[in-house]
Amino acid sequence: MTTACAPPFLTNSASDAEDQQIDIHRRRQRRMLSNRESARRSRLRKQQHLDELRAHVTHLRAQNRQILSDFSAAFRKYGQIAEENRMLHSEAQNLHSQLQGLHAFLISNNHFDDSKRVVQLIDDPVYTQHMR
Repeated sequence: MTTACAPPFLTNSASDAEDQQIDIHRRRQRRMLSNRESARRSRLRKQQHLDELRAHVTHLRAQNRQILSDFSAAFRKYGQIAEENRMLHSEAQNLHSQLQGLHAFLISNNHFDDSKRVVQLIDDPVYTQHMR
């Protein structure tokens, strides 16, 4: 009774080749899953970064609106102050002219003995510098 059996070196070799194919297939499957997971994480990071950028843009736009509002208010205030300055300058010139007229009147009518002091005051650059 002899049974026909394949020699052990042929059986092992076929079995080893089959095991190698299974290992290659398993490694390929693990690599594919790993790549999918890596791609998923990459998409999540990209989405998170995009969300952060959108939030930053929203913040910058709000900040820009506030700066423009502050600038507009400051510009209006500057206009008001410049107008007030023009009015005060004009009033100072008018008062200076009135003072000169009063001085001339007092001198011509001898109502003021110390006319030199009034002339000094009118011609004093410290006194009149804001009127120029």
